Amino acid sequence: MSRSSLSGKVSAFAAAWLAGCVPIRAANQEIRLRHDADHDTLEALILYDGIQAEPQSGFFGSDDGVRRGLEFIQNALARRREFVLFGWLDLDLEKPFPELSPEEAEDWGKFKEEATQCSSLVSVASSGLLRGPDGRLGLFQEVRIREVSRLVHLANLGIWSWIDEAVRRSWFDESSMHDVDASTRRMWADLARERRPVLTLDARGFAIEFPMSASSATRMLAEASRDASKDPGFARSLASFLSSLSELRIEGDRVRMQWRWPLTPISLPMQEDVSFEDKLALSIPVSDRDPIRVQLRDAVVARFENR
Repeated sequence: MSRSSLSGKVSAFAAAWLAGCVPIRAANQEIRLRHDADHDTLEALILYDGIQAEPQSGFFGSDDGVRRGLEFIQNALARRREFVLFGWLDLDLEKPFPELSPEEAEDWGKFKEEATQCSSLVSVASSGLLRGPDGRLGLFQEVRIREVSRLVHLANLGIWSWIDEAVRRSWFDESSMHDVDASTRRMWADLARERRPVLTLDARGFAIEFPMSASSATRMLAEASRDASKDPGFARSLASFLSSLSELRIEGDRVRMQWRWPLTPISLPMQEDVSFEDKLALSIPVSDRDPIRVQLRDAVVARFENR
């Protein structure tokens, strides 16, 4: 489905949880994953290369984002569970979930209850500043997730809740979802009603499998190609995401994507080099007199990979 297809089709609950400006941006983000199936854990190393301020806007005006960027970095160094992902998602697990209206509780109540419980399974094992080969200042967060199978279930529950809401609010019609045909919409509604998983994780890797007609799958791929041709940043991120795919199958009425361990690191170029500015980096007190330890990027990666 094209990125524009879902515009405006999320509940106020989901919108409030994901709303707000991200606190920083980066020239590039890299995510490395390691899974221990025996202990049901997942470890992630999140690397922000070339950290920069993200201009902020709000009710009381706008600023260059340096203050908010410094706040995020200080919290990250204190191992606060806040993460900036994909350049647009500010995932703050320390922030309480928004209240649900009675109408939203019908679709999202179970998800909120489970998400609140699962939040405690995520911790930041280590964090710090790093220096890349290009000399730019960066940041890393090493994240540990216990009982990761519960997080996988939560992701599926979020998908089912969205479909439940879409069906109830009549979003599943041709005018709202023009690139998904009626057959696919019916299959998705059945998937949610029967609570069949879309995301699975095991010792081999993780997979996404969902029902879809061949015509809808073809249309979605075409939409993604058009989006990529208009947005170089989206094209780079999509290419990196797909490069780690080990299997892509479209057969019958289903689409299956499989990523097998060990995964190729997911690299997400967020900004063009020409847009780099260093106001935030220069505002961080890194000096001989009052040092905040800065580690070499290669050493951070090697420690994660070899442990």
